[in-house]
Amino acid sequence: KLPQLMAESDFVVIAVPLVPATKGLIGATALSKMKPDGVLINIARGPIVDEAALFQALSDKKIGGAVLDVWWNDFSWFQSGSWPSAYNFSTLDNVVITPHASANTYESVKETMDQTAANFRALLGGQPFQNVIRNASFGVAFI
Repeated sequence: KLPQLMAESDFVVIAVPLVPATKGLIGATALSKMKPDGVLINIARGPIVDEAALFQALSDKKIGGAVLDVWWNDFSWFQSGSWPSAYNFSTLDNVVITPHASANTYESVKETMDQTAANFRALLGGQPFQNVIRNASFGVAFI
């Protein structure tokens, strides 16, 4: 189904978790199926898309463009001061890049603070936390 989705979509939005099964999910073959004016939007994690294949497809104008709100080197680039990718996507005129902040709206930050405050109140009152996500593959719980 992925080849058909890539071929028929004007915009392809990547919004899946980065797990072994999704690493490199969108590679040269998938990108080659996209429409010449198709746009790839990655709001998930960089390594879901093959970095070299995407840079090549964009450089060669094989696809219309990309919107990248994620990076391949995750946040280590910020600490080291290096570029967050092996490729300089900022040199391409068909790419919009952001610092993994597209979800940071006033409303989303307020909701996060409200949920955090509610969990502090629950902790103080001996009540269970709200919005607990248990991830069996990592053996941890996220709030």
